[in-house]
Amino acid sequence: MSKTLGNVIDPIDTIKEFGTDALRFTLALGTAVSASCALGWFLTDSNGSLTTNFALLFQDLNLSTERLTSNKAFTNKLWNAGKFVLQNLPSQSDISAWETILACKVCVFAHF
Repeated sequence: MSKTLGNVIDPIDTIKEFGTDALRFTLALGTAVSASCALGWFLTDSNGSLTTNFALLFQDLNLSTERLTSNKAFTNKLWNAGKFVLQNLPSQSDISAWETILACKVCVFAHF
């Protein structure tokens, strides 16, 4: 991708279309898979060069609208499951559980 060629994905437009959670989840999922594979290979392969193994951590991500759409659906399912659990708690007036789930969501997505 290049700004001069005009084929850059604008994160603001992506967030407006798919949502922040879907974009964060997509980026975190793509980064985690690459990083875990590269780090595992680096730790197990003592004969390989550091440059070759470490370079796998910085591979480009294949960001597509299909992947963003499926991850948006997945994050919506997670969010709806959390709301369903909260609505079916014995005490409907207990707001602290909802605040706890929101805090967990913020903590989880803040690391991505």
